[in-house]
Amino acid sequence: MKLTNFKSVCVLALVVLFFAFSCGCRNNQDISSQIEVTSDELIGIWKLDSVTKYTFDGRGNGKMAVSDSEYEFNYTINNDEIKIDFVSESAQDSTYEFIIDENKLTLLSKDKNKGTFELTKEN
Repeated sequence: MKLTNFKSVCVLALVVLFFAFSCGCRNNQDISSQIEVTSDELIGIWKLDSVTKYTFDGRGNGKMAVSDSEYEFNYTINNDEIKIDFVSESAQDSTYEFIIDENKLTLLSKDKNKGTFELTKEN
């Protein structure tokens, strides 16, 4: 009878360790996807035209400067997709497919009829 209790305790311990290990692996995957989400290549100031600049901090925060006005936003990256969510309701949130090629950032709008934008990184 004692052997049966010992086996039950061992099986229970193995099940608990299995679930603990599974949760630990899932958390590591979440952390690695968060690291992947913040693209170092995106960090910096990107110029769209003579009056419009986007700044990305690499931590999900940024701002769009247009002439003398600034609009703060939060952004998330999932693979090659970036979602920009402006704090102010006066600026329109958008989702883009993005491509970075050296100092060029191309934003391909995933929203209806928004177009494609090419930005150049400032040094």
